[in-house]
Amino acid sequence: MWVDLTVSLVRDASGAPDYEVAVIQDIGDRKRSEEELRKAIALRDRFLTIASHELKTPLTTLMLQAQTFARSAAAADEASPRGRFAASAAAVLRQTRRLSALVDQLLDVSRVNAGRLQLELEDVDLAALARDVVGCLAEEAGRARAPITLEAAGEPVVGRWDRGRLDQVLTNLLSNAIKYGAGYPIAVGVEADGERARVTVTNGGMGIRPEDQARIFERYERAVGEREFCGFGVGLWIAREIVNAHRGTIRVESAPEHGATFILDLPRRRDAAP
Repeated sequence: MWVDLTVSLVRDASGAPDYEVAVIQDIGDRKRSEEELRKAIALRDRFLTIASHELKTPLTTLMLQAQTFARSAAAADEASPRGRFAASAAAVLRQTRRLSALVDQLLDVSRVNAGRLQLELEDVDLAALARDVVGCLAEEAGRARAPITLEAAGEPVVGRWDRGRLDQVLTNLLSNAIKYGAGYPIAVGVEADGERARVTVTNGGMGIRPEDQARIFERYERAVGEREFCGFGVGLWIAREIVNAHRGTIRVESAPEHGATFILDLPRRRDAAP
């Protein structure tokens, strides 16, 4: 039986202890409700994991086929029937990649909820990683008319990090800058300061209201309406969890209609002072 026990000491006029009052409340219903909620959350996370894995298999096959089709169509004469499908093939490939990224987000949600977000640490050059991410997103940025410039340190910025997870964080920040930047240029900076490294991603888009700047890092939250931009609203939350696992910090500086700068600070060693 679950109970909530509160004991209060009552003193007399002189301040000396006089008697005690004990209140016992049956909280069994509340505890049972909490247990049912925990089971429901566990079932939901298990469903997300199974569904994501099941979706991944046909998506991988579809993506490989779309890549083959896109390469074949792009190499053909534009006047030929195959050549005329080049743009359609590229669009199918983009949407397949986007769907695959959404499935990956579902998997990450279940991993974070279950405390299974693990890091594979290795020596990583953060400047080189940023260049790779910028290169991968250059075509998407070009379509959005949001050119990306990268200003990196002259020397490698090396730390003990999870390359794949930091790639995920940088990709999320740059993809958001492209999506919400309204065609403004995007600036990426990478620098080292002793035992810490910093990445900044700046765009001149719509900006973020002060009251929304902490909320956007929470699960299923966003600073704009769902009808304006698609997505699950978990990208920045997952990015924050990844950064926290690296014992770093991520924050945003912004003002409405004046763009936004996302700032990622990381210790270069696991034993570095915070």
